[in-house]
Amino acid sequence: HQEIMSDFKKTLKDNRWACWLALACLVVPMFASYFFDDMFSSLSELFKNPQALELGWNMEDYGYYASGYSFLCIWGGLIVCGVLLDKFGVRLVGSIFVGMMVFGAALVTFAISAGFHPSASLTLAYVGCMLFGLGSEIAGVSVTRSIAKWFKGRNMALAMGLQLSIARFGTATAILVAPMIVRQKAAGEIYTLAETNRPVLIGLAVLALGAVLWAVFVAMDAKFDRQSGTSDKVETAEEDKFRFGDIGKVLSNPRFLMIALLCVTFYCCVIRFKKFGVSILLPLFGVDLDVATVLLAMIPFFTILFTPLFGALVD
Repeated sequence: HQEIMSDFKKTLKDNRWACWLALACLVVPMFASYFFDDMFSSLSELFKNPQALELGWNMEDYGYYASGYSFLCIWGGLIVCGVLLDKFGVRLVGSIFVGMMVFGAALVTFAISAGFHPSASLTLAYVGCMLFGLGSEIAGVSVTRSIAKWFKGRNMALAMGLQLSIARFGTATAILVAPMIVRQKAAGEIYTLAETNRPVLIGLAVLALGAVLWAVFVAMDAKFDRQSGTSDKVETAEEDKFRFGDIGKVLSNPRFLMIALLCVTFYCCVIRFKKFGVSILLPLFGVDLDVATVLLAMIPFFTILFTPLFGALVD
């Protein structure tokens, strides 16, 4: 065991630039995921007037579509896929779910570009968003685990902070860019499918690039394991293996419940606010679209700026 750990550290030391190259490959899928998830956040005002959209969705339809991201995640998808990730490794399971993320995004793109009836396009987009959401979340877990492996004994918290910072930059980019490529129209003019699907096409293209870079990382990781004699699977002791009875112990832990409540509050109040932020800010403060967009983009701003700094301090 000591020899393996020695080789592990030596490999990291001899390939210090490879660690940052691996991180560069890992952050692009996360940037793309956050961009695609928030591509309509600063365009939510459009759904108040479905008659002006060839897509035909109203505000309720848009909210229904956005909720698809979490559906599979909250019904056990994350737990099951997390177990699979430990058992079969990051390269296999992570690749499956990066592929699911891209496939789900492609399904959303097809749904809102093909000219279907609004109800049909919404149903298909919802299914695509479900697949994209589960794939994105498991891809995120895979990226975090991979960073922990590659930066073991090095600037791990800094690397994780940079990953989160760049991912949140995907959110900010989507919020700021979407109104630039789907310009406001005068009353009575129609937004065509070719106009409203521009953010989706850009998001899908960046996701495809992220999938390519994920494949590069997988090749690097496999070579890394061959050189160091390590594995991307988790060897679990018998007493530490998952048992359904453990769920009750976790759910009865007051510390866990407080942390979970904090996370639920954050996701309800902040993350969901982004989806409708512009349509709320415009009438509330009487500002124009450009100002409302900048205000909404401020939500991830301090995460982008300070997360790497705090990561460095943790290290």
